[in-house]
Amino acid sequence: MKLIKACALVVTVFATLACSNTNKETFVPDFTQYPLCVDSDSPSVVFIDIKSGKEVSKKYYEAYPFYNGLAVVKTSNGWTYVNKNFEQPISDYYLDATHFSEGVAFTVKKGGQINAINEKGEVLYTLSNVEGVYALSENRAVFRGENNKFGLLDQNGEVVCTPKYDDCEKLLKDGALLVMQKGSDKKSKAKWGIVDCNGEILIPIKYPKIIRSEKGFTIFDDTRKAAWYDLESNTVSGFDYYDIIRDDNLLCYKNKKGKYGWANLKGVSVIDPVFEEVTLFGNGGEAFAKMKRKAKEWGVINKKGEWVVAPKYTMVTPTDKYPIVGNAHKEYGVADYNGNILIKTNKNAIEHIVDEYYLVTNYKGETGIMKADGKEKWISDPIYKPSAAVVYRTSITVNNNHLDVDGICNTISLETEKLKKTTINELLEAYDIKKEKLPKKNSNVTLSEHTTKNYTIKVETDKTSAWSVKRDFWDGNVVLYNGKAIVKKYVVNVILKQRYAPNKEEIIERVKQEFEMSEDGTVVKDNKTYKLTDSSNKNQTSFKISISIEE
Repeated sequence: MKLIKACALVVTVFATLACSNTNKETFVPDFTQYPLCVDSDSPSVVFIDIKSGKEVSKKYYEAYPFYNGLAVVKTSNGWTYVNKNFEQPISDYYLDATHFSEGVAFTVKKGGQINAINEKGEVLYTLSNVEGVYALSENRAVFRGENNKFGLLDQNGEVVCTPKYDDCEKLLKDGALLVMQKGSDKKSKAKWGIVDCNGEILIPIKYPKIIRSEKGFTIFDDTRKAAWYDLESNTVSGFDYYDIIRDDNLLCYKNKKGKYGWANLKGVSVIDPVFEEVTLFGNGGEAFAKMKRKAKEWGVINKKGEWVVAPKYTMVTPTDKYPIVGNAHKEYGVADYNGNILIKTNKNAIEHIVDEYYLVTNYKGETGIMKADGKEKWISDPIYKPSAAVVYRTSITVNNNHLDVDGICNTISLETEKLKKTTINELLEAYDIKKEKLPKKNSNVTLSEHTTKNYTIKVETDKTSAWSVKRDFWDGNVVLYNGKAIVKKYVVNVILKQRYAPNKEEIIERVKQEFEMSEDGTVVKDNKTYKLTDSSNKNQTSFKISISIEE
């Protein structure tokens, strides 16, 4: 079990209840081959064998770890799936795709509809009136409807709970789902509750805070006191604690004085509440704890509350294996529960992968793989970077994360028409705005004056997560720019994020067709020369397509 700080009260579990398929787990991870970025070139992500440190795949634009025998990767053609031999069992490519869970993945192709597919790539069903969906969990999928609220689908894509919640957990666990409803007005605070796999109320939606734990939930009332809701017995304890969480066969709790201790499932104390902060025992025999807030010193205790390792750490980050610890010199490493240093505390950042293997980053920002065995040897050279902030890909959306090529081309066309305006006043008139009453920052249209004659208009679109349009406008025949005189020029820039690079060529070709440009991207109309160029910034984090009009 993953160890956590009891005050954090967040644990992921994959237990099964009434509406679950007990023969299939939601996610079965396999991190023996792990994706890492080689360098800044694109594509740049390769899979590394964590035991040998060798690269075992070709490069991808993006990649996620293996789950249920398949990994989601992004190629120049789009997202697809590869097996452990890095073969493509499904020949199709997608705009977006989730991992397979319970034999089903959700995908999006051009056109924007979400399809559920099986492991052969066959479409099982298509979701209508759905803006986004999360992977199946216990035969249920959380989805977001067109009203921007969340509901539940069954394994066949049928709605079992209409979208009516403002927020919720994204995966059903233990046959229950944590849901939230916003207040009726700005002064009213959001309230949380718990529903079952069909959306039926288990705990009323009236509490200011509820946090999931193992086999249950911690529920806080308006006085900040906490009760324990046990899913196995379907019982709720009284609001007698100030924090409480299930810890294997114990309950870890906080008393009125803010001290942590442990009790058995009947509420009888087994370790007195004397600790300032703690982690959980899980299914092991030791936990980290500290007794003094100002000293910030952590040690290791057993289930009798006795010190196994005297307090000496200033920081502890529990993992599924050995914890990551820090000392007073702000040095970080990995230690076991007997205080033995397994990876020395001279690294800048450490992240657990699986078993004894860790991603270790040095002070140069270079990442490699180490085994927590005390030998302090690199398994892979520290030349990589982590490829993704999340370890699996559970969700996709239709309208917010995909490029609308038609929309981009139409916007470029409209913006270029407005570019023909010859004065700043005509330009503002085209946008129906007045200079003295320009919208504030982050509004749809903004204007900034760099010099007396140099202006930038940035037009934010409904696809801001993918692209935006910026126009540079000079009012006059010649302006000074970086001390040099240049001829009046109007420019529209379409800025794309790096992950949308494969769409750049498509957009360029469409724009050329729209303006009847030659192969070199130029055309003369109304005594004006339209010229198309494209470029990327130095860090290759965005790509820019520009159209200039020169007289």
